[in-house]
Parts: sequence; C-alpha cells; structure tokens
Amino acid sequence: MTATRLRSASRSFAWEGRQQRVLGDVWWVQGEPVRAAAAYMAGRIEAEQHAKSGEAAHNQALRALAVAFFDPRQADHEVDLAEQFLAHLDLRATRINTAIAALIRDADNPMPEDRVRALRTELGLAGLTSMTPPLSWRSPSTRRYWTTGTH
Repeated sequence: MTATRLRSASRSFAWEGRQQRVLGDVWWVQGEPVRAAAAYMAGRIEAEQHAKSGEAAHNQALRALAVAFFDPRQADHEVDLAEQFLAHLDLRATRINTAIAALIRDADNPMPEDRVRALRTELGLAGLTSMTPPLSWRSPSTRRYWTTGTH
C-alpha cells in the first residue's frame, strides 16, 4: 500500500492524533519501524496540540516501542517521555507497551527473566495476551533482523 493511499484511508479517523497513529500501526505491521515511529511522533504532537493527553501518551508509547528496535539509545529518551506522559493517566495497555519497549531497548544487556515473567503476568491479568509476542522479540538478533533484514 502506498503512503498516499494510507493517508487517504486514515483521514476517516476524526480525533486529533488518531490518523497518524493508524498510519503508524500500518507501517508497524509492514515491518517499517522507522516510518511507524515517525507517524507516532506526528500523532503525539498533533494530540498534544489539541490537549488529547491519552492519545499523546499512547502515540508516545508506540513510538518508544518502534524506536527500541532500531535505536536503543534513542529509545531511552522515548521510554522516559512515555513514562512522563503516563504519570497522571490510567492507561494500562499503554503502560504495558512502554514496559515492552524498555525490554526491547535493553535486549543487548543481561535481562532478569523475572522482569519478563512479571510483564507476562500483567498482560494475562489485563486480558491483553495478544500483546505478548513482542516479549519474544527482545533478542539482539531479532532487533537486527527488523532493522537490516539479516540475522
């Protein structure tokens, strides 16, 4: 699907930030984390301009997740920013996306399995088991594949 067709299709989403988030979601599932991250940032900025704090937080968490795959150092900043957005909000799935982003960001470091286990448990309790696949993507080789297409 071309970028022009994506933008055209996403215009039907009315509220601020949502259109860009939909574009980011489409880029994400097409294996384009850089494009997804850019769309999520645009969505966050647009949502902020219209005082849509929940939408801004959600876009930022998704941006942190996408960035974690191609730039772990930048992901530090993106995760921190997502946590700032979430400080006064109760958005469980968005918090979980931020935690997954932090796990992927940290993939090059030894990671205690209790951190992963705790997140799996939280996903199960929240009924968000569809969000568990990224937990298995936290290896450096998976991140390398997503960013270069090689193992």
